[in-house]
This record gives sequence, structure tokens and C-alpha cells, in this order.
Amino acid sequence: MTSAKAVPGVRFPVGRTPALGVVLLALTIIGALLGIAAWSSSASQADGRWGVVVVAWLCVSTGLWRFWRQQTRRWLAFDGEAWSIQGGDVADPLADLVPLTSVHVAFDWQRSLLLQLKAGTSDRRRMATPWIWAARQADPQHWHLLRAALYSPPARLRELPDQPSSA
Repeated sequence: MTSAKAVPGVRFPVGRTPALGVVLLALTIIGALLGIAAWSSSASQADGRWGVVVVAWLCVSTGLWRFWRQQTRRWLAFDGEAWSIQGGDVADPLADLVPLTSVHVAFDWQRSLLLQLKAGTSDRRRMATPWIWAARQADPQHWHLLRAALYSPPARLRELPDQPSSA
């Protein structure tokens, strides 16, 4: 039986960071500038399609703002086998504890991660958002442990018996 080394537990602060604010603001500004550039180069500036472009930009900008507002300080925890997320109250580590069925890396920028959280059906309403932002600057000493936990196979897969080789 092959037994890979167990991944140690880690507790990592996640949520709003200045870098995330810069990224979201840059996306909003770039979208506005692209819209203005396309509008100014258009032969027919009175075309009704520009109303759709403006509404789309407003919707995307509002979505980015909501995402920013939902990124409150929380703790993502891995105990060696299972993930959980908890509120920012350090004094009571079990306050607002939500067990997670999985944590998926949506984007990896080496120093920042966009993570998608999945909770059980009864716990979904207790989570503010299924998306969280994790940044190395929040806890540089534990960044490697967080990444190791995210990219390691689940414990149940680490304990699978060796497969016979086909000769």
C-alpha cells in the first residue's frame, strides 16, 4: 500500500487585501477605457448598442463591487483531512464555523489565489460567498502550507493500494 506523506493542518487568513482592491479597480477602469475607445472610434456614436455596453459595464462593475464587499476577514482551515471556513472572531475559533466539502483553486497567481468553496447543502446559506481571495502577504510563513494543502490529493486518495502494473 502506498502512503504519501500527510499534509499538515493550516489555518490561513483570507479576505480583502489592498492587492485585490487594485486588481478589481484596474478591471473596472480597463473595461471603461475599452468601452470609451470603441465608442470614440465608432462611425455611428448614436447607435443604441452603446446603451447595452454601458449597462453591461455597470453590471460587471457592480458585481466586482459586491465581490469586494463580501471579502470580509475570515479563516480558511485545513485539519489534515477536511476544510472549513470560520468568521473573523479569533477569540472564539468555533464561531461561524462552516465545514466545506471542497476547496477548488480557480486562479493561481503564485502570490494570490482565487478559491471556490463548496459547503454541504445545510451550510450554504451560512457562507457569505462561495469565492474567497487568499494572498501571501496575509501570512507569508504559512503560505507554503496553504498551497501544499490545496494541491495535495485528499487523504482518501493518498491511502489507495498500489495498482498492479500491466506487463
